[in-house]
Amino acid sequence: MVLLSTLFARRADNAQAYDEVVVPFLNRMINEFPVLGYPANPPTPPLSDLLKDWSIVVRFGDRFERVYRRVDSNKTLLLEFQGVRTAGHRGVR
Repeated sequence: MVLLSTLFARRADNAQAYDEVVVPFLNRMINEFPVLGYPANPPTPPLSDLLKDWSIVVRFGDRFERVYRRVDSNKTLLLEFQGVRTAGHRGVR
């Protein structure tokens, strides 16, 4: 098992963590689920259908926020990551 804190700590800054960790994860979970046939009996409807009318915003505590997807709707899903730090945020180089 890999922890998010470990993946974030290996990135230089928040933008790199977002681009290299969060975006691929969301792409896979929203657009490619089930992944490699797992789970064998995925729930229906697909997550992509459930979220098609929702904007998705990603936030790292109070220091970073990006819009993952914006749609013409007043519905927004906020995904907030608490307690994750990048190498740059910790002062590690």
